[in-house]
Amino acid sequence: MMTLTTAQYTVGTAAIQIVPPDDMPQRVTIHNNESAQQVFLGNASVGTATGVHLDGKEERQITLNPGESLFAVSGGSYSISVMIQTQ
Repeated sequence: MMTLTTAQYTVGTAAIQIVPPDDMPQRVTIHNNESAQQVFLGNASVGTATGVHLDGKEERQITLNPGESLFAVSGGSYSISVMIQTQ
């Protein structure tokens, strides 16, 4: 059975965990709700200089292996939406 969850987060200048680890693989869709602001994705130490950027209104899909988590950070206070599908 697959589980689907959704959430919205306000991402600021300190990295926050947007997808906690699970013991199963996770398919994650992240949507940057802002028009012109970037959000950066990565591990717990992600920063605006080290993360993978997600431009305004852009969407990205990522598959996380068991035990992996995902963090986000930005240069301001911006909104993102996250959908997680766990097998």
